[in-house]
Amino acid sequence: MKETHIGIIGSCVCDVILTLPKLPTTAQDVHLYTQTMRLGGCAYNAAQVLQVLQQPYVLFSPVGKGIYGDYVRTHLHDNHMHSIIEDVEDENGCCYCLVEDSGERTFLSLHGCEYRFQKAWFTRLNAYTFDSVYICGLEIEEDSGRYILEWLQQHPEVTIYFAPGPRICKIPSERMQALLRMHAILHINEEEALSYTHSTSIQQAATMLYAQSHAPIIITLGANGVYFYDGMQAFTIPSPSVQVTDTIGAGDTHIGALLALRHMKKDWPTALFYANQLAAKVVSHVGADLRKEDVIDLFPHIKSLRNCWKP
Repeated sequence: MKETHIGIIGSCVCDVILTLPKLPTTAQDVHLYTQTMRLGGCAYNAAQVLQVLQQPYVLFSPVGKGIYGDYVRTHLHDNHMHSIIEDVEDENGCCYCLVEDSGERTFLSLHGCEYRFQKAWFTRLNAYTFDSVYICGLEIEEDSGRYILEWLQQHPEVTIYFAPGPRICKIPSERMQALLRMHAILHINEEEALSYTHSTSIQQAATMLYAQSHAPIIITLGANGVYFYDGMQAFTIPSPSVQVTDTIGAGDTHIGALLALRHMKKDWPTALFYANQLAAKVVSHVGADLRKEDVIDLFPHIKSLRNCWKP
């Protein structure tokens, strides 16, 4: 029987992380604490969870030229990962991540080829069999997002996990509706859920979204855990209490863990519990990468699996 994979469609980006006391106001002069560069982007952050948890996946993320394209390609390979689109002629962009003392982050994105998909590339996916696919909102918002939707419409057997992100209200409504009609499993945070539905509670927001998608609705609540609703059951899974250092990649880690654990045939409460645990590990240190000790604490059997970390 042919092995089924998890498809990860999205961006791998060079994150330029700037730490500072708080965001400046117009014309204000603020001194930074530090500047670092790390590999990030929704696709990379989710895929590296699958890599660490040893689940079969295909990374479908454009990697091109220029200093940022070279950075992404080198660091993917250093982490024993690769995209099946690493031959793009255009340049990659980058993302400036401003991290305040509170741990909250603000993104300034310079979009390059990593967000722009070409229709011809999708034939490369024909070599694989997928049971689920992850997509996020930035790629759907781009003009080339229509090619992603076309491929999904041609593969109704695939379960879609969709994380629209903070720009959920900027995504063309016809594309949002198309994804909801395809029964995409929505993974959004509380602010996104309330703003998109104009609701006053997460319960009301989840009910409204489910009425459109008839698929599970997952609303992350930060330190308060995650809310789940699938039309039959509704429950909240709490998160462990941790000291928040950096929230970059927390949502991507959470959905990456869900993809892995559902692929392992875990039920929703179990999958959500472990997703909360891994996301809590990530926010407790700088950067979105999982550390070896983070995973071994929760999944002791990882010790016996192939090395997914740099020596």
